[in-house]
Amino acid sequence: MQDTITLQKEPRPERIDIGNGMVMRWSTPEDTDNLASCFAETFRWENIGQRVSEDGAPDKNTYVDSAIRRLMSGKHVVMSEYDIALVEDTTLHVQPGKNPIVAAICMQQMAGYYGSVEVTYGALGAVGTLLEYRNRGLIRRLFLEMIHPVADARGDLMTFIIGIPHFYRLFGYEYAVPHKFGQPLKDPISTLFPLLKDASERFTLREVAPSDLPYLVQMTTPKRLHCNAQLGIYYGKAFWDFIAQALAPEAIERHHDAHHHAGIIVDTRTGKDIGVSLTSYATRRWIWEAFSIDLDEATGITYKDVMPSILRQLKAFDRPYYECYNAKLNDNILPAETETEKRDNGFFSPRMYSELVINLTKHHPVTKLLDSQGRLAPENPPLRLYTRIHSLPKWIEKIAPVLEQRLKDSAMLGISARIQLNFFRKMEGMSGRGLEIVFRRGKFVRASDWEDFRSLEQIFREQRSSASASKEKEDEAIFRAGFAPLTFTRLVTGAMDVSELLQRDGENFVENGETKMLLEILFPKLDHFVDLFWW
Repeated sequence: MQDTITLQKEPRPERIDIGNGMVMRWSTPEDTDNLASCFAETFRWENIGQRVSEDGAPDKNTYVDSAIRRLMSGKHVVMSEYDIALVEDTTLHVQPGKNPIVAAICMQQMAGYYGSVEVTYGALGAVGTLLEYRNRGLIRRLFLEMIHPVADARGDLMTFIIGIPHFYRLFGYEYAVPHKFGQPLKDPISTLFPLLKDASERFTLREVAPSDLPYLVQMTTPKRLHCNAQLGIYYGKAFWDFIAQALAPEAIERHHDAHHHAGIIVDTRTGKDIGVSLTSYATRRWIWEAFSIDLDEATGITYKDVMPSILRQLKAFDRPYYECYNAKLNDNILPAETETEKRDNGFFSPRMYSELVINLTKHHPVTKLLDSQGRLAPENPPLRLYTRIHSLPKWIEKIAPVLEQRLKDSAMLGISARIQLNFFRKMEGMSGRGLEIVFRRGKFVRASDWEDFRSLEQIFREQRSSASASKEKEDEAIFRAGFAPLTFTRLVTGAMDVSELLQRDGENFVENGETKMLLEILFPKLDHFVDLFWW
């Protein structure tokens, strides 16, 4: 399992003068304060992590300020302090109190998988421009001249981002892969599984220590998390190292730094560690992110046994951590409930521990148990991430072992085929106007950008042919289909199946039933497990 990635360890050299005293370059540790200030100002009017009175105006967004400082700390799991592309207005250096950084984009990287293939995914965190510098094309230039060239060169074959509706389609991103998202419990957590009188908890939670890292990695593999996704990311060593050390209570420096809280589950009868729990608390949502136990047939311990006990203890276990910064300001004494709700003059939303969001996988035994008991709110439509594949040929080549296996397991075992997909026009973010994929006797041969140069007469005559698929050479059938620009991203990521994609746009087509069947075999609808690391 690929559980780590190699992050940038030194300043990047790219520096581009774009005129009027403005320069595009990459971040260094010395930019931390200015970057945090720029993004906090950019997100001033976003309802993220702060509460504003009806007659008041928001200040700079402290939640975003803290997030940027963590991302720039040099300790983060998905990016280093050299991974923010920015625009600097050098004319502001002579103006005291002015922030010279006026626009920026965070570039991130995540270890993941597609079926049996290890994949490095890209992700974009915060994107922002100061108000007075908007509508000048600065973000476009950062994307096209800084972010995309570096991300493509380092091997980010697929990149995710969440943000402004429709905007990122301008740069080759299409709504496709769904984000990991949960369902709230219908009732307050305290009412779900009351402990019997005079009974004691068999299973308890303890804080995570750095020495627990191997156990945390072992217990949160996709299989252990009951994740059936074929496209997903890993919670590997770097992830847990960040949780256990960079987000430890003693490392918390700001109100919003207490973000994710992990615990080791202990069986009090044996004293042995039998599982892992992970929650998060951000932007007014208390979320159960991961829950894994060691299903040992010898002990007979099941999720049904452990779940009620852990749910009963989560508030008492989590609250001191998520409010540890407040406690530090109060001589390390956790504030009383009423004081907690009123702290900081009401600027920060009170942390409430009644509604818990279950963000485990949909195949997880706990999700199924709670759903069968009618305890979960209805599932909302998925929040789809903007998804960019900068080169479809490179992506197909990367996942070729998975495609070969799908053919081997299908009715088209051993097929020789030339699949020609027409995207009608080349748009920003596309490497070509079409895609050709060649298989010979069930084995992948190549994938390449392709363009349909047939004349109208040739197309007309081929359409009148009675053959189910035309032949370019003996034993190699040609299968043709067409998809509106960028929409094929939804098929190749398993976000939609062929039938759904055909209904989505009027120009989408498959030439015949065999073509549809072949595409359904190669690119079925999938489960996904993708999280983003704003924090």
